[in-house]
Amino acid sequence: MGATKVRLLTVPGPGFALQIARPLDEVDHTMHRITLFLLLIAAGGIAVAVALGLAAGIPVGVISGYVGGTLDLLVQRGVDLLLAFPGFLLALTLIDEIAMLQFFQC
Repeated sequence: MGATKVRLLTVPGPGFALQIARPLDEVDHTMHRITLFLLLIAAGGIAVAVALGLAAGIPVGVISGYVGGTLDLLVQRGVDLLLAFPGFLLALTLIDEIAMLQFFQC
């Protein structure tokens, strides 16, 4: 009855653990603020990715379509190659190659 509900936050450290008791509504409010902040960061990243894609893709497509011929065919094959491999697979390959370069550089 009338007791404030608290949440124990545990912060682990080397050889100890610090526990902090916080009112539940304060913790929830903080978590909502962090969630909104991370959503804003993600939306900004998405906006930058879309802007870069448009800034690179539209001029290449317009020039390719205007010139036509061999250039258009090469651009089409390049885009087909990019769409054939998922971005995640490409990222894993790049990370592996960078790690191998750093490993053998020693």
